[in-house]
Amino acid sequence: MEDSGSSQSGDSIRALLGLPSSARRVRIRSKARRLRAHIEDRLAAAPSEVFADARRQEVARLAENLAKEGLRMRSDSGGRRLALAVGFVLGVGAASIGFLFFFPSNEGSVPQNSLHGEISVLGEPTNSSWALFHPEDDRLVAEYIADGVSRSIPSGRYRIRVSNKVCPDEWERDIEVLPGEGRRYSPRLCQGESAIVVESNAEGARLMIDGMDVGTTGSDKYPLSVGPHRLRVEKPGFEPWEGKVQILAGRPLTLQAELAPMPEAPSRFGGNPSDPPPAPSRPESRMDPQPARTAPTQTASAETSSAAGRTASNSEASGKGGSKSWHDAVRHQLVRDYDRNRSGSLDLRDEIESIPCPVLQSLEASYETGGLAVAMTHLYGFDGSDAPANTLGVTPGMRGYAYDRMKGCGLKTRR
Repeated sequence: MEDSGSSQSGDSIRALLGLPSSARRVRIRSKARRLRAHIEDRLAAAPSEVFADARRQEVARLAENLAKEGLRMRSDSGGRRLALAVGFVLGVGAASIGFLFFFPSNEGSVPQNSLHGEISVLGEPTNSSWALFHPEDDRLVAEYIADGVSRSIPSGRYRIRVSNKVCPDEWERDIEVLPGEGRRYSPRLCQGESAIVVESNAEGARLMIDGMDVGTTGSDKYPLSVGPHRLRVEKPGFEPWEGKVQILAGRPLTLQAELAPMPEAPSRFGGNPSDPPPAPSRPESRMDPQPARTAPTQTASAETSSAAGRTASNSEASGKGGSKSWHDAVRHQLVRDYDRNRSGSLDLRDEIESIPCPVLQSLEASYETGGLAVAMTHLYGFDGSDAPANTLGVTPGMRGYAYDRMKGCGLKTRR
């Protein structure tokens, strides 16, 4: 088992190369070889010694991180080896000349060359980069990843620019690097926001953004932060619509979600599938009907038991407990019986509270006939686990409240 230091070094080289933490060594070596070739090409065309020195530091840092992973740098051509050798000789020569004229500092925070300072940039998001330019002609001097590592920079005036490919934001300042000085910047990019409008051909369709039910489609504007977001539009009787959007700061976006009607499945009762099943016939009584004398509490109890029995009967007749057909039947039943605002889902506390405990208990009993090894509250995400939107008709925003209700009714929690 690798120790934490080895794991961190492995993550460091992967982050440097823009690879996921699961990337294998073969892919790391290939990506590092291409990156090194790119740096060496820039080194060969360096417009100044400052630029060339920055490229040599990048090669050295790449080799250092590869060594921590147990990999070695191998040159692809003699030309690149020659370029590196010449660069190394020039770098050593420059350092030697500097040593003859300047006394090294005893302070650990000051670079060895007293004419240099240090700059550290930690950008957010983490895949940001930063570059230094001459303030007069905007000529590129150095370019690095904004990973918080300190870089030795010759003293002087510069323009520093931090950018990120995910969004058009840029952070830019005119700075002056003083000998022996250390500067640290932590710019935050992609922090702006905009708004999105999602319209639909299905009136009253529910809109989910990044897994959260935010309301209905239509002319309402929903504010979103800059960056990528996942959208889902759904309504009973229609196929769900899903998509991804990239939000740019200050640029409102309007989308049209076209929902296709679901194909009508044959009903086991005949006729229109949307029609409720026929009520069972009752034998005619030979006695004249008498007024009911049961107490109100007994009437409520009888209605609750009837609802529980009806829900359990419908769910059991629709498939094995925990199956998709079982879930769809239960969802339809709960929404039909307790959706007070006719939104197509259970999105109010009053709606959750109105579901009687016997109904929830009968649902759990019907679910357990499927023989699944997990509790119903866990499988459908009520305890905070990952689950699709609107399981059992309950919107993601109401799951925590529904979970408390289920526990209060004695339903089993995660096991």
